[in-house]
Amino acid sequence: MNGAATNTRIASILGLRSNADNSGALEFYTANLGTNTLRMRIDENGNVGINQTTPAFTLDVTGNFRTTGAKTGFLSDIAQNDGDEPLEKGDLVSISFNGVDVYMTGNNIPIFKVAKSVNKNDINIIGVVFDKSPESPKNNESDNSLINKGEHAIIATQNSVTFLKATDENGKILPGDYLTASSKAGYAMKADENSIVSVGRALEALNSTEGMISAFMQITTSNAISNINEERLLEEESSKIEKLEDDYKIDLKEVKQSKASKETKLERIKKKLQLEGTASITATDYMERINGSVIIRLG
Repeated sequence: MNGAATNTRIASILGLRSNADNSGALEFYTANLGTNTLRMRIDENGNVGINQTTPAFTLDVTGNFRTTGAKTGFLSDIAQNDGDEPLEKGDLVSISFNGVDVYMTGNNIPIFKVAKSVNKNDINIIGVVFDKSPESPKNNESDNSLINKGEHAIIATQNSVTFLKATDENGKILPGDYLTASSKAGYAMKADENSIVSVGRALEALNSTEGMISAFMQITTSNAISNINEERLLEEESSKIEKLEDDYKIDLKEVKQSKASKETKLERIKKKLQLEGTASITATDYMERINGSVIIRLG
């Protein structure tokens, strides 16, 4: 559109057609002092590019952006599968040691390389596969959701809510438990005192040996992880005690449920954990060793 005669600025919208396959695109231009600049492009695939002439995603922005509304969903990263094993939705992945992939078209952000996590308590875990990247070529396999070596994946990383594969290898997973890599490729497990890095926290319980659960992704490196999970386990054990026999013995002392508060019982269980099972218990009791600690179950 043209303004007044004294105004040389021009804004325009162009409809483009490719004669080869009858595809079309839209380009939006603004001008300053007579100089036209492409500001936005919607390509034939519906991808929108802002300050980007070849958008590779549904919304591809070059430059900073700001929003005053709430965020729904999560921010993600693009990574290249550098492992020999295909990736799929929910797989826990670790950083590869083979550097980064080529820079993405139109910006200077490197594509990092990942592989399916295969080691228990792997300190190189970085995130979870959400989906196949839209620019990855489709293969001839029946399941096009698989991300083969060299293809790109969308990875849920920091402050993301997503689904991941989990196993009860390290005990039952409850909402709020910290999660880390298990010995089963691509699966997370409950973190403990041997876990240096956590990939996030469970948002729901794992009610089977293995399966998919929702989790809040947040890479954490702290010895406090095991302490928090232990406190949660102790609370669970303490609540069970109130439902058991009236008489039981901990640390060679007879205790009546009617005289011992929940807090007192919890402290006694903690003390028993520290003793590593050296004190005697009654014949009706039995001990289960979990992650190097002795949990008293009274029956």
